[in-house]
Amino acid sequence: MGGSSGQLLAAISDAQRECNAVEARMLLIVAELDRRGLAVERGYRNTVGLLQTVQRVGVGTAKDRVRVAGKATPARTLQGEATSRTRPRSRAPR
Repeated sequence: MGGSSGQLLAAISDAQRECNAVEARMLLIVAELDRRGLAVERGYRNTVGLLQTVQRVGVGTAKDRVRVAGKATPARTLQGEATSRTRPRSRAPR
């Protein structure tokens, strides 16, 4: 890869943006797979098992993806509407 130092820095920055976009899309898909229970429907024990097989990744990577997808994607109500993940604080006991 040729070019000036500035071009090289711009290229690595662009490549990272592309990676981030792909990862964000993957996490949305993982969250939706998990939300729908597709893994069990397809005969897997859970979403981690499905990802291990379909994506050919280790158990640690699959667990991380499911965990991050759950935290990085919007929570949904039973009606499918996006909502906050935070729970209201209960009052301290008297």
